Amino acid sequence: MARIDDIVAQIPDKALRQRLESALSDMKRRQRFGLVYEEHMPETTALLDFPIRPGATVQRRSDAEGRRYQVISVNRRSARLAAEGGGDEETAALSDLLVVKRFGDPIFPALT
Repeated sequence: MARIDDIVAQIPDKALRQRLESALSDMKRRQRFGLVYEEHMPETTALLDFPIRPGATVQRRSDAEGRRYQVISVNRRSARLAAEGGGDEETAALSDLLVVKRFGDPIFPALT
């Protein structure tokens, strides 16, 4: 910002310089600079090859919208799911599901 202030100070037209300084001061008041922590929308991280267990949050690999489901039960090849926020139960193949974690949920990484 100091560099921009220096460039504005070099403008010979006093009226234009004052308008720019006013606009920049408004921007500085509204905009935060430096290390800024942004608010996160509900973000998720897909955990590839993570075991699918009852209680886990999952999404379908083919679902571009990223609808999330809660796993109710698991057998050898499929899982019974309930849509987050309520809804009917469905069954899906384990190969079609990914475990997901929300921003802030604990993830315990492991070396393989």
